[in-house]
Amino acid sequence: MQYATPGMSSIGKALSAITAPDPFDNAPPFNLDAEQGFLGALLLWNDLIEDVPFLAGDDFFDALHRSIFEMAGELIRSGKRADPVTLKTTFTNAEPIDANLSVPQYLGQLVTRACIRASAPAYARLIADLAARRQLILIGEDLVLTARESSADVPPAALIEETETRLFSLAQHNTAEISTTLTFGEAAAKADAMAAAVARGE
Repeated sequence: MQYATPGMSSIGKALSAITAPDPFDNAPPFNLDAEQGFLGALLLWNDLIEDVPFLAGDDFFDALHRSIFEMAGELIRSGKRADPVTLKTTFTNAEPIDANLSVPQYLGQLVTRACIRASAPAYARLIADLAARRQLILIGEDLVLTARESSADVPPAALIEETETRLFSLAQHNTAEISTTLTFGEAAAKADAMAAAVARGE
């Protein structure tokens, strides 16, 4: 698992910020290699999109990776080919990653970093799981802050209800096998298990 400094907005900044994780900082968990490996594979084998219905653009930590995934998905779902050539025009005027690397050039590099096709769904699941962990961290931090600073007129039950609602939404998105008949309590239990795993560092 890799960590990046808060406020990162480009792949270039992310690459320059990868260091040994500090257990006392608040950097969110992410994995650039997994994101690059999956995107490269997707640009080679467009039909992979059908194997990862649980993956969303917001699951990608890097903003550029989110844009690439979303644009590739739009092309694929419209019956068109998504690869470095067909995506080039979309990103021609995008802000360069650094002084020596444009986004169209980076698209070509992604293909060279593609994981093998059979591993792509596992890479996608890792990306989604790390996104869920980031959301769990955010929900926990928001709860702590709200509990400390909210007015005494705000009952604890209201804070609990709001947190449960956010956990339920997260569980629905993150658990691919979740059914439409899953009860609120079952979904909350799944989310609680995820939170416990984060606390244990798993």
